[in-house]
Amino acid sequence: MVAAVVRLMDLDPQWLLWGHGRRIGVTFLCPHCYRVRIGVSWHKRGHEVMEDRVVRARMNGDPEFVGFVWKLTSKLKLDRLSLEPGIEAPGHWHGAIKRGEMRGA
Repeated sequence: MVAAVVRLMDLDPQWLLWGHGRRIGVTFLCPHCYRVRIGVSWHKRGHEVMEDRVVRARMNGDPEFVGFVWKLTSKLKLDRLSLEPGIEAPGHWHGAIKRGEMRGA
């Protein structure tokens, strides 16, 4: 049995904005529970502006949340978004976003 592909666009993605509308991150519904939002940023200011209700993701292997700013490896289009490295939202989803698809556990 092949698992269905979950696309970022199906998880109510929202840009994380700073300053004059600069896109510095994204939040989306957890692909497992669909109740909480997971937030990732590719700018150091991203985590300053995330709301408390967002589960702040961390990079794989970084239990202290040190240096958790992702590398945006695609253009700023949600349907084609790719981030590096993998994402770990403690107690929720663990995986990666590649070309707008959620890959992981």
